[in-house]
Amino acid sequence: DQNYLIPSDNENILGTNIKRRAVNAQDVLNKITKKQPYVSIFLLDCCRSYHLRHSELSRAKQQTKGLKVMLATSGSLLSFACAPGTTASDGSGRNGLFTKHLLEYIITPNEDIQLLLRDVANGVREESNGKQVPWQNSSLTQRNIFLYSTDQSSNHSLIKGITKQLTNMNVDGSTHRQIKTINYDDGGKYEGDVNEQGEEDGQGIYWWGKVEFEGDCYEGEWKGGRRDGCGVYYYGLGKDCIKYEGEYQNNLRNGKGKIYYSNGNSYDGNWIKGEIERQGKKTSIKEAHFRVHSVVEYEGEHRNGMGAGQGVFCWANGDKYEGEFKDDQRHGYGTMIHAVNGTAKRGLWENDKEC
Repeated sequence: DQNYLIPSDNENILGTNIKRRAVNAQDVLNKITKKQPYVSIFLLDCCRSYHLRHSELSRAKQQTKGLKVMLATSGSLLSFACAPGTTASDGSGRNGLFTKHLLEYIITPNEDIQLLLRDVANGVREESNGKQVPWQNSSLTQRNIFLYSTDQSSNHSLIKGITKQLTNMNVDGSTHRQIKTINYDDGGKYEGDVNEQGEEDGQGIYWWGKVEFEGDCYEGEWKGGRRDGCGVYYYGLGKDCIKYEGEYQNNLRNGKGKIYYSNGNSYDGNWIKGEIERQGKKTSIKEAHFRVHSVVEYEGEHRNGMGAGQGVFCWANGDKYEGEFKDDQRHGYGTMIHAVNGTAKRGLWENDKEC
């Protein structure tokens, strides 16, 4: 038998496809330890009953509960929320009992991981009145494995620093980043990965303080202290924009992305150094140039954030114009297609008026 981790929102797992749709816990552990990291910590708070929806499974299998025993390889530590073959409590809060007490003790400074997990186990056992007892299987070969250390010069810590910092080791064991909370003098705040220079680097969230961008928030990828990669930028209340979802480079929108405006408009397309570039799709509400009061769409070339060049504009009633644009207006040669009778008329347009 194997331990399979089933996503809580997956409703399509049956007995016949569990190996394809669920995550094999032992396989994950094997991939980590195969890279021979200094230490492997494997914590599982997922020992729940799960009845597979498959009529051909025997009643005995349907009633199987909890996780099977997993063996810790050299240099690793396993910890389950409860003993193998039993189930864990979800508790009454946001997290289960195991995670609740783990979060309470995880930043205890200068305490060996095995002693820390004993405190977690005692907390779980007391709160559950002895009904749930976390289980541990360790094959660590080193002493003083700390999750949080205030001593920068000695011992082995997965969390170091004055503020809360966690080490995030990739599965391949190749790089290390710290997860850190930084509070700035202007009221800004950052939570996420930082590099050795203390710069935002990796995944993180930044909230702006009492500055021009007050109320704004960015969640996504960082590189060398700048927004770089994929992310979502949320604008504060009362601003023209609501949010931007897409790619960044050197703090600027760059690549594929979609921006949503507070008036209901949106633009989906390409960006170059923060500016809308050439091909894209713009959805508008109450578009002034075309005197409509419902959703309309323009898809085509842009310049300086406005439709310019070849494009297609669609009205809410089904009418469509295909041709040249300038400054968001029909300008140049194009074809007007009417939805009611399907007629099409090609002509010359200037400043949104037919010549």
